[in-house]
Amino acid sequence: RYSGSDSSGLANDNVWEIYEDREQNLWIGTLGGGLDIFDKKTNRFKHNQYNAGTDDRLPSNFVSSILQDRKGNLWVGTSGGIALFEKNKTAPVFYQDNNEKNSLSNNNVICISEDSKGRVWIGTREGLNLFNEETKEFQTFTTSDGLPDDMILNILEDKHQTFWISTPNGLCNAIPKQDKNSVVFSIISYDETNNLQNREFNDNAALKTRSGELIFGGPSGFNIINPDKIQKPVYRPKIVFTGLQILNNSVEPGELMNNRVLLQQSLSQLQSIDL
Repeated sequence: RYSGSDSSGLANDNVWEIYEDREQNLWIGTLGGGLDIFDKKTNRFKHNQYNAGTDDRLPSNFVSSILQDRKGNLWVGTSGGIALFEKNKTAPVFYQDNNEKNSLSNNNVICISEDSKGRVWIGTREGLNLFNEETKEFQTFTTSDGLPDDMILNILEDKHQTFWISTPNGLCNAIPKQDKNSVVFSIISYDETNNLQNREFNDNAALKTRSGELIFGGPSGFNIINPDKIQKPVYRPKIVFTGLQILNNSVEPGELMNNRVLLQQSLSQLQSIDL
C-alpha cells in the first residue's frame, strides 16, 4: 500500500494496471500516482522518474494501460495521451490529441493492443486509433465507420486476424481490409439479442485464452466467444422501399407533384423513379 513516509512504497493505492514485460519487470499503473516499477529483489517500488511533473515522463499520473510491443518499446496509456518509451532511448515520445487530422483522436486512452502484424491499436473515449509507424500518425475509426460506439473498452484479435471490440453499446467483430494506404472495416455488431451478458462491457476486462477463445466481462457477467463456432447469417433480406418524401411530405401513388405524377403505382412495385 501507499505510505507517505516511504519513498520506495507503492505510489498510489488505486492500482488499475499490472503488466510484466519480457525482462520480467513488473509495471504498476495507478490512478493518480503514475507509473511504478517493482524491484523483485528488494520488494520495493521505483516511481519518481516515471511520473508526470518529473522531466515530463508521463502526460498524466492516471495510467490506464501498458503494453510492450514486439520491438521492446513500452506504450503507456494515460488520461492525458500516450507516452512511448522506445527501447534504448532515455526520453519518451508523446502522442496526444492536438486537434489535427491524424493525431490521437482523444487523450483519454482506455486500452492498447498489438496485433499479429505488429500494428498497435489504441482505444480511446472517442474512437479507435491505428498507429502508422512510418508517418507517426493515427488513422481513426468511429461510429461513422460502423463501430457500435466511439468509446473503445477492449480490443482482442482472433486467430483469423479479425478484431473483437467491446464498447458501452455492444460488441462487434471488425474484419479489416487494406485499402491503399489505409485500413477499412467490415463490421458485424452484437447485442443482448445475440446472448451477450449485457449491452455494456467493462474496460480492462478482456482475455484471449491459449485455445483461441475470447472472454469479455461486463456488469452482468462475462461471455466466452469461440470465433470458429459463430455462423455468418445465411439469410440476406431484400431491401424494400416503403415511402418517398419530398421536403418532408409523403408522396402518394397517383398524386400530382408540380403538375406531374411521380409514382405511377406503389413504391414497392416500381423499378425506378424519375426525379
